[in-house]
Amino acid sequence: MTDERLASQSDETVVLQRARKLMDEKKVRDALSLLRSAHQQNSLSVHGLEILAFCYSKAKEYRKAISIYQQLSAKDPSKAKWFYYLGYQYGSLMQVDEAIKNYRKALYLYPKWMKPFPELVRLLKESGDREESIKLCRKGIQLYKELIPDLQRKYSDCYAELCLFAAQALVTIDRAGADALMQEYITLRTDDLNSLYVYGSYLLDSGRPEEAIEYYRRAQARGLTKEYVPHKMAKAWLMLGNTDQALKTYETIPLQKRTGYILNGMGKCFAKKGNSQDALLYFYRAAKSQAKWYHYRDVGLALADLGATIQAIGFLGRSNEMYRQETGDDFTKLVMKIEELRQVPNTTHINLSEFDPAVPISSCGSVVEYNPKRGYGFIRDDKDNGKLFFHVSEVKDRMEPRIGLRVKFVREHGEKGPVARKVRPGKQL
Repeated sequence: MTDERLASQSDETVVLQRARKLMDEKKVRDALSLLRSAHQQNSLSVHGLEILAFCYSKAKEYRKAISIYQQLSAKDPSKAKWFYYLGYQYGSLMQVDEAIKNYRKALYLYPKWMKPFPELVRLLKESGDREESIKLCRKGIQLYKELIPDLQRKYSDCYAELCLFAAQALVTIDRAGADALMQEYITLRTDDLNSLYVYGSYLLDSGRPEEAIEYYRRAQARGLTKEYVPHKMAKAWLMLGNTDQALKTYETIPLQKRTGYILNGMGKCFAKKGNSQDALLYFYRAAKSQAKWYHYRDVGLALADLGATIQAIGFLGRSNEMYRQETGDDFTKLVMKIEELRQVPNTTHINLSEFDPAVPISSCGSVVEYNPKRGYGFIRDDKDNGKLFFHVSEVKDRMEPRIGLRVKFVREHGEKGPVARKVRPGKQL
C-alpha cells in the first residue's frame, strides 16, 4: 500500500472521529458540513459514506441520503442493511411503495433479521394489505421465538411491536389469541407508561370500555399526563352511555390542550345530550383548529339540527370535497344528506364568528425538553405555563435547541395539542 493511500486513510479516520464527536454533541449540521467537505476533497470509504448518509438522514435530507445508500447498494448489493436504510428514507418521504420494496429486499437478503419486520408490517397495514401484514407478523413472531436468548433481548422491541400489530389485526377474529399477544406486549414494555394507554385503547377498540377505563386510570396513576388519555377515557364513558361522566372527564383537560379531536369529542357529548347549540360550538372550533372532513361534517349536521339549512349544505359540501380529495370518491351518505336538506326550508342563520376562540399568536418561553435523536421537544410558554410541542424543522437561524434556552415562537394548534412554529432565539432572563 502506498504512503499516499495510508495518509488518506489516516486523514479520513481523523475526520470521522471529529464527525462522531460533533454528533455526540448534537451538532449534526456541523458534522454534515465536515463530512461533505471531506467527500468533495477526497472520496470517502464505504464506512465514511455510511456515516455521511446517516448524517443526511438525521438532518432530514432524505433524498441526499437515498443517493448515497443507492451508491452503496450498487457497490455491494448483497448487504441487507443498505436496503433497510433505503426503506427508512423512502418511508420518511411517504413514498410507501418504494419503502416496502426496499424493506422486502432487505428481508430477502437476510431472512432472519428482525429489524425490518415491524416497519414493513406497519407500511403494509397502512397501505391496506391486511392479509399480508398479518402473515408477516406471524412470520416475525415465529422467527423471534426461534432466536437464542441474547438475540431475543436485542430484538425485544421489534417483537413487542409485532405483538401489538398482530393483536390489533386479530382481535375480531381470535380475541383470545389477540389478548395473549397484548399481554406479551405489556410484559415487554413494563417500563413504558404509554403501554398501559395502548392496552386500554386496544380494549376500547375491541368493545370493552369498562376494562379500558381501568387501564387508562392505571396509566394516569403511574404518571402519564398526556391529554389523549382522558380523551379516550371519555370515549369509553360515552360508549357506556354515561354522557355526564364523559363531559366531566373532558373538562379535566386544560383549555390550551383541547385540540381538534378533543373538541370534537366534547361536541359529540353535547350532541348525545340533545344540545345542538353547544355541540355546534365545539364542532366548529374543532374544524377551525384541524381541517378534517369529519369535523366539517359534524358542523354541517349540527347546523341542520338548528335549522340553518343553507349553512349546513355549505359545510357538508366542503366535507364531501375534502373526503373526495382523501379517497377519490364521494361520501354517499353526505351527498344524500345534502340532497335531503335542499328540500328543507332555511329558518335561521348562525353567526359562527362568535364561536372563534381567542388564541395567542406570538409568545416567549423556554425549552424544557428536547430529544435530539428524534428532533423534537417541548417549550414552556411564559403566558400560561403550558407546554408546547416543537420540531427541529421549525427552528430558525441555525439554532441548536437545548434545555433552558430562551426562545420566541408563534403558537398554533396542531393535531395533538398546541405547537410552536417559527422558533427563534429569545431574550435571556
